[in-house]
Amino acid sequence: MENISSVFEVAAGSVIGRDHLRPLGWKNNQDGYAIRSSADSIVAVVTDGCGSETKSEVGAAIGANLVAETIDRELHQLYLGVGRHLDLDRDEYAPISSLWSFWATVQNVVLDALWNLAGRMGARYRDTIFDHLLFTVNGVVLTRYRTTFFAIGDGVQILNGENIPLGPFANNAPPYLAYTLLAKPGERDTANSFLITKTVPAREVKSILIGTDGVEGLIAAQELTLPGRAELVGPISQFWEDDRYFENPDAIRRRLALINNEHQTIDWKKQTIERTAGRLPDDTTLIVIRRKH
Repeated sequence: MENISSVFEVAAGSVIGRDHLRPLGWKNNQDGYAIRSSADSIVAVVTDGCGSETKSEVGAAIGANLVAETIDRELHQLYLGVGRHLDLDRDEYAPISSLWSFWATVQNVVLDALWNLAGRMGARYRDTIFDHLLFTVNGVVLTRYRTTFFAIGDGVQILNGENIPLGPFANNAPPYLAYTLLAKPGERDTANSFLITKTVPAREVKSILIGTDGVEGLIAAQELTLPGRAELVGPISQFWEDDRYFENPDAIRRRLALINNEHQTIDWKKQTIERTAGRLPDDTTLIVIRRKH
């Protein structure tokens, strides 16, 4: 395959959820996302901070960039290392177990960074992790020969229009990468480690969407109208089929904001205000990748 960035194009956007804007209950957008693109690879990551913690948007933003940057850096070290130049990646159908050492390295590098960050934020180490650094991870890596989906926790993954299942998790409590920092070595839960959810040859990829669990609300709302308009929200496929989302880097965010815009209608005779709520209850973040026409 030629330069991978010349074969695929990427777009992304994020919007705060309706429930985070309720009176007296306002929260920041607790999602994050990051993209790293080069001639050899595209790395896309979305993260979702733990909704019950006070500052989890901090960890989500930091975590998305940490994971994406670490994967990107380790990929180039792997593929450009002496005697290893893309050999592993050329074998499209090699068992994914051959890459476990790679994912273990990524996890350890990210955890070391979170450990050092928490330590520099004060002596209340455990509280710092709970308050700031709990987030799910959902992502995909495209190289010239291989496409690998991975996750720690919930979210949405769609390949060529087909959903890749994630979860469900008991009591709606997904795993979090940073839980590993709180566990004793013998008590670490493998659920808090990277899970490879699907691997396919890159030549089979037509479109990809990864998103936080708020995208489930977007999919469920497809037959609803935009608040105050007759236009439908529309199917999730619009985000990889419609050219406008790749022509304007802010187009996805604008569309999500339009879908989630509260509309008010004033009835002057009755002296009442009718409100149509936004269609996205949870923070909603997505990244789409598609093969260029």
